[in-house]
Amino acid sequence: MTGPGSPRTGAIVAGLGLGFALVGGGVLSEADLGLVNTHAGVAEGHPDNSSASVFGGLTLSWMPSPQVVRTARPVLHPDIVPVVLVPATEKLDTAIARSVLGPTVPRVDAVHQVGRAALLVHALTHEPAHLLDATQDRLHQEPRREVYPVTMGAVDTLRALGHAAVVSGAGPTAMALTTRDLVEVVVAEARSWGRSWKVLTPGVPDVGLQLLN
Repeated sequence: MTGPGSPRTGAIVAGLGLGFALVGGGVLSEADLGLVNTHAGVAEGHPDNSSASVFGGLTLSWMPSPQVVRTARPVLHPDIVPVVLVPATEKLDTAIARSVLGPTVPRVDAVHQVGRAALLVHALTHEPAHLLDATQDRLHQEPRREVYPVTMGAVDTLRALGHAAVVSGAGPTAMALTTRDLVEVVVAEARSWGRSWKVLTPGVPDVGLQLLN
């Protein structure tokens, strides 16, 4: 379910898909999608972004070597609903967001994050009740707190209310991973902050790259 990243990522996936479809006589096979996934991940540099565009749904991607992309596709729990929160007053270049991260992390934070990453996969696929704990982040959000204070304020507010809010990617967009029975509560809370926030519920498409006739 990782977001598809920048428009550049989508353009890379679409261009590769078109190329393979033309070679394949106007169809995209599962093998073609695998090749698109690999080439897009290598070109984009972040296969967690490109794989979501290729396959849709929940994807977990990694690169065992610089020219190889592997992707697992767990089934997202049907009750999970993402709410995307876009601040109108806060802008942040990805390069700046990355520049504030240090070259090393304390061991205690690394150990904490490994456990939360494992728990997040379980929460996303089997027990959404664990989403709040699973989304505790020490490696990316806290070091960047000062560069997007409005976003972190929103995250803090929602988490204090028990909702699994996080910074989306490098920010400044925020996202809450909630459930069908609570989505309206999250949306109402975010809209109470005023027109400086755009509140979206885009859903999670279970398909990615497709050819439309």
